[in-house]
This record gives sequence, structure tokens and C-alpha cells, in this order.
Amino acid sequence: EGESLVVSFMVPGRAFIIVRAQIQYLTKEANEVLYGLKFLNITFDQRRKLRDFIAAKTEAEAVADGVFKRP
Repeated sequence: EGESLVVSFMVPGRAFIIVRAQIQYLTKEANEVLYGLKFLNITFDQRRKLRDFIAAKTEAEAVADGVFKRP
């Protein structure tokens, strides 16, 4: 926790994003390690594209696509 890293990911149909992030927390479950990240240098445009993508998804769609995992 607290470590910084560079993360890159594709926002489907919108953008490829590369940002610096800081690990805020991690949780270990069965065979997975889940991380909570804080983006440190995300631009307004990147934030808008990510927000628009998330807003367009219902929770059921996100779970089915593997984008979101229920806690």
C-alpha cells in the first residue's frame, strides 16, 4: 500500500489510458488479489472518457463483462 506505479488500460470504444497511480488498499480473496488505486495524474479528458464509460454500464452488464466484481 502507498506504492506508486504506472497503469495502462483500454476504455472500450473510447481511449487507451496511461496514468500514474498509487495503491490505496489491497484485498486477498481465494485466488485473487484486488487493488484499489488512486489516479495521480489523470487528465480531464481521460477522466471524462472513463466516467462516460462507467455511466453507460449497468451493474449487471459490468459484472457480466468482468469489468466489475461485487464485494
